[in-house]
Amino acid sequence: MAAAFEAEEARLAPEWERLRAGRKPQAVFRTASYVSRGRYADQLERWLSHTSPEQLLIVDFDDLVTRPMEVVDACWEFVGVDPVPLLASELSPHNVGSATRSEGEVPDWLRLQFLDDNDRLAGLLGDVSTMPGARFEWCIGS
Repeated sequence: MAAAFEAEEARLAPEWERLRAGRKPQAVFRTASYVSRGRYADQLERWLSHTSPEQLLIVDFDDLVTRPMEVVDACWEFVGVDPVPLLASELSPHNVGSATRSEGEVPDWLRLQFLDDNDRLAGLLGDVSTMPGARFEWCIGS
């Protein structure tokens, strides 16, 4: 996996050029962008270059998992529509995996890769988080 991470930048360079030229990237952009797709600050900055923070609702995945109805209600309110009644079964987790937290060289490398990005993201989220009581936590240290 470490080799795939290290090869990512060169592998995706042509796809970034396709995007900059207004063309659709090839499938490799989705299937081999392991690290770049985790750079949420970059993604959020691109959105913010086209819209105001008031038009974005950032939802923490852990909140969606642990407090689904509260998050869904916040989404209804954010878009300004009446809530739609949902059954608990519609909000329960589906397709749950059994991944465990990895230890060792690759997770340590990833933590280092994302240190600065996560700091930038935390700063950006302070400006755009509209979810009451929002909290954003990342494993950025060892």
